[in-house]
Amino acid sequence: MAGVSRGKDGGSRLLGEMLVGSGTVSQDQLNRALDRQRRFGGRLASHCFALGFQPQRALLVHLSRQLGYPAIDLSRSVVKIPLLGAIPYEIAVKVLALPIASESDRLLVALAEPHRRDTVDEIAFRTGKRVIPHVALEIALRETIERCYTFARAGAQDLYLGEEADLTQDVENGFASVVTSDDLPQVPAALREAVGASAVTAQLAPVPGAATGAVSGSTGGKRVLIVDDDPELLKLCERLLRPLKAEITLAGTGSHALEAIRNTLPDLILLDAMLPEVHGFEICRQVKSSSRFQSIPVIMMSAVYRGWRFREDILNVYRADAFVEKPFDINQLYRLAEDLLSRSGGQSRVSDPALAQIAVEEAEALVGAEKFDEAEARLGDALREQPFVAPLRLLMGRVKLARGLPYEAMNEFERAVELAPNLFAALKELAILYQERGFRRKAAEVWERAKASCPDPSLISEIDQHLRNIT
Repeated sequence: MAGVSRGKDGGSRLLGEMLVGSGTVSQDQLNRALDRQRRFGGRLASHCFALGFQPQRALLVHLSRQLGYPAIDLSRSVVKIPLLGAIPYEIAVKVLALPIASESDRLLVALAEPHRRDTVDEIAFRTGKRVIPHVALEIALRETIERCYTFARAGAQDLYLGEEADLTQDVENGFASVVTSDDLPQVPAALREAVGASAVTAQLAPVPGAATGAVSGSTGGKRVLIVDDDPELLKLCERLLRPLKAEITLAGTGSHALEAIRNTLPDLILLDAMLPEVHGFEICRQVKSSSRFQSIPVIMMSAVYRGWRFREDILNVYRADAFVEKPFDINQLYRLAEDLLSRSGGQSRVSDPALAQIAVEEAEALVGAEKFDEAEARLGDALREQPFVAPLRLLMGRVKLARGLPYEAMNEFERAVELAPNLFAALKELAILYQERGFRRKAAEVWERAKASCPDPSLISEIDQHLRNIT
């Protein structure tokens, strides 16, 4: 279409084409908005709003569709003021991010660019929470950031209400008025019903060679797990710690690290902060929140997070036992590892599959009887002991979903997939939930992974067709 520019809204489809094609704006209005964008910068949807062509909500529908994330109508939302302390004002303005609401270990954040992984990771690190990114209109986001932080500086302790906030909702922890694309198709029944809950029991056996197949050193003494995505640094650390006479396991990704923790029960973990698939600080948090694994000493390493503030966050928020910056002093790292390993009492080598099998079977029976509260309690007890068992996470996600807690369910399905990247049942559940909550881009990615892991050839064509409908 002549005169249409991608501007800063990005995406695979031109936003201007979407707006004109749907009749949301006319071609003349689009040209005026593009001219204003060229003169002042910023994003196209914000200029359409500033010129009064459409209300915020109508534009957000298309922005959600274009970027593949659910959107937030800030005029109808409620911001919990204490959450602002998680993101300093200077950073909020720089990256255009505003925490809206919090529930358990999740933080819902409005962003101008929700697809920016570095921004999402930074917020997750600072807050110690799992970030649920939503897109917001840039012009509304800038204005709401200014208003909320002004309220906070003035001593406001409670809530900031959007001018059209829906106070019939539960707003105690903040409330996001979510807008999603209205063209997402229904998930076919064949996919929704594929792979019943009982199929998870086949996934309980330990995965041999979970890390990289790299194990060295003693076979009867203590065990050390070294996790880093740099193969050369893995080799360096292995050579450095060899005099400890410990059995050393190497892992190059976050998922391999989680499998190795489950299968080898290490007595010391050296853990890089930034890893593929699952970040190191998330692994550290899971280790330290488990009654079974929390006594394992963890040394966090990072070349990205530097300085005393980050060190304090890693030690206090994620409860790591020590933190070293890269490049590190090898003598200092050796002495630190030697000291922590000497104080480690040695982890119980009791195999967890049998215990997990019992928990899964009991929980499945409770779910079948629709005793969801009891099932959640049983799974919660099991997960405190064994947080790195994917079927337990999968079943907990299904229980949370049955209880009407979609974001808690999403969290459990994500953890199941982190632990078992090819577990079709978890991938399918996660893809469905992403799609239903408006995360179009994430849904497509996970459906692709589900297709590659699908145990039933007859379902692959169903997934292919569904992918064509949502992309």
